[in-house]
Amino acid sequence: MGSSPKFNEKDVGFIGEDLVLEGTVHSRNKLVIHGTIKGVISGEDEITIGKSGNVHGSISGGLVTVAGKVEGDVNIQDHLEISPTGNIEGEIRVPPGKLVIHEGAEISGQCFITSSDKKSISSKS
Repeated sequence: MGSSPKFNEKDVGFIGEDLVLEGTVHSRNKLVIHGTIKGVISGEDEITIGKSGNVHGSISGGLVTVAGKVEGDVNIQDHLEISPTGNIEGEIRVPPGKLVIHEGAEISGQCFITSSDKKSISSKS
């Protein structure tokens, strides 16, 4: 414990399995969700939806990882990774080359590739 850790728990918002939140959640730091959120989630840093995490609403963030279930639209500015246990039901908007879908992941909805200038959005059909 003599060295200073790179990870600081003050830099992480954690929503445990037994928590159910309704409303808008915004985080400037990393956010890890293992519980249920009914509402809008936005973040300036990394957002992780754990295996037991459930989101009933939209997510907007830079770097998002989904291992749980999302029922709502996902708007990504940087990178989206959907783990083998991940499930998204809704519209996905992500920059070109910034979507990773692992074998076993489920998506029900449309995926749009956003332009780099963020002015126009084109469908990848």
